[in-house]
Amino acid sequence: MRISRLFVYGLIFVSLAAFTACGGGEPAPIEPLAFDDVLAIANERRNIVNERDMDRINALIYGREPSSLPWERLFYNPRTGMISREEAMEDAKIFFELLRHWYGAYEYFGGDEVFLPILDSLLETLAATEQHVVLLFSHLLRDYLSPVIVDNHFYIDGHRLGVSSHFFIWDTPFERSANGFRRQDTGLYVSEIVGHNKYEVFRLTMNEDGELFYVPIIIRPEGDGLRYTFTIIYAGGEEEEVSLPLTVFNEIHDFGAPPSLRFENNIPVATLRGMPLPIATPYDYAIGVDAGNAVIFLSFAEQLQDEPVIIVDIRSNGGGFQALSRMLLRYLTGYVIPDGFYTISTHGIVPPENMYGLPAVWYMYFNQSEEAIEFFEMMYEIFGSYIIPLDDYHSLTPPADRAIQNDTLIILLVDRFSGSAAEAFTSQILNMENTLVIGQNTFGTLLTSSFLPMHLPNSGIPFIMGPGHTVHPEGTWQEGVGYAPDIWVIGDALTAALAMLNNR
Repeated sequence: MRISRLFVYGLIFVSLAAFTACGGGEPAPIEPLAFDDVLAIANERRNIVNERDMDRINALIYGREPSSLPWERLFYNPRTGMISREEAMEDAKIFFELLRHWYGAYEYFGGDEVFLPILDSLLETLAATEQHVVLLFSHLLRDYLSPVIVDNHFYIDGHRLGVSSHFFIWDTPFERSANGFRRQDTGLYVSEIVGHNKYEVFRLTMNEDGELFYVPIIIRPEGDGLRYTFTIIYAGGEEEEVSLPLTVFNEIHDFGAPPSLRFENNIPVATLRGMPLPIATPYDYAIGVDAGNAVIFLSFAEQLQDEPVIIVDIRSNGGGFQALSRMLLRYLTGYVIPDGFYTISTHGIVPPENMYGLPAVWYMYFNQSEEAIEFFEMMYEIFGSYIIPLDDYHSLTPPADRAIQNDTLIILLVDRFSGSAAEAFTSQILNMENTLVIGQNTFGTLLTSSFLPMHLPNSGIPFIMGPGHTVHPEGTWQEGVGYAPDIWVIGDALTAALAMLNNR
């Protein structure tokens, strides 16, 4: 009987101890994350193996071939006040011909099986309209294609056929141990976040003092409401309903401003708000970048080569040419740093001597000065060996098989307004060891490449569609969601990064 009572008392003690750990009494201390812990977590993320799924890649190019498109009619056509029904129908056929033979994500969005019936329906609608249909035609193109194409680089008449996402952030700090996520203020362990995977919801986060913790961040589709409510269940069975307002992000309003380099606490901080090339292109004016800024930014490389820590700030950098970041990283590391994704391009592999044999639509990227030709030859020499021809019309740029070794600690600051080529820069950093991406998710504008604005020949309706299509490893990136940072920041990312470095 005595042994039995001791056994019962022991059970009671264990139960009380377990209850205390789940929230009763003073919570047991958890060792706070140190800088080396954070870097180890980031390096583990870099260990994704990029397997070449050629069946998937070949399916995206199957049956596609060059077409005798009227390139000369697609540039600089003025907007027409009125067009006839027949002219609108011709524009529709040309537009869908471009989709079929030029647009990088044509097969990704369904190919002929999806787009040819849409064209037939559009032509039927146009045939039944009044004679003058230019305004209706612009709306019809968008109405017919927006349910199919979800691409932040795709524009018709100034309207993007893209997608964004809503972020709902609960700024209550949590700690993480072997037992899971625990609220700092109550000591309660999280058992479940109803409707969500808690390991995907909780993000490693930092405040402006450099303090590290975890917070729940929930991503929802755009248009899903300005408030999100969910239920969190704690280990002891207690439930809590949490209602979060939509997080509004603040853009840094100096896109295209000249790059800068300054030192904060003896740490170099290079700022870049656009991604130009160091030669002038017709594309510069279209997206608001300046070739001179690329020259300035690349000039920083010599000053940064011997620095043990570098911060590069690309918050609110809307993109341009990803070659700029490739060039900078090559100067810093001596390596060509690949992207973390495959790029399938419809223009094929183009050696310098053949660049002017392409349709005007391609070499208009470059002027025909001697400087431009020398630059193109240099770029081809550096990067051309990384391009794999798939057929006479498609080429493939693969990612690295593993993370690139790197001795310099590179910290990249990003936000929800970092997009396109700035995301390719982020991808390159995520392909390197000893790096940290800090801030918020990037925008998610990387499914296809961008391109010079073109105009339909009769209506003059402007549009943009890119010839490149990216294939990302599962779960690493999504259009409208972007790349997740290694450390999410509540507050100013630069202030937080400097505090973190000061605390290490």
